[in-house]
Amino acid sequence: MDLAELAQSVIDEIEPAHRRRIRLQVIGNTKGQWDSDRLAQLLTNLAANACEHGLPDRE
Repeated sequence: MDLAELAQSVIDEIEPAHRRRIRLQVIGNTKGQWDSDRLAQLLTNLAANACEHGLPDRE
């Protein structure tokens, strides 16, 4: 499984709901044996919290 692909799919779902842009920058190999369901939940929570509580237009 590719963690970067999972992260991008989570971002693609989060952005429209929060009307925010999230930029994913990946360096290195992100393939591995991951629990995709738990990671998707984790990434969704992190991205949603960042959108709700983060300052606008920050990188």
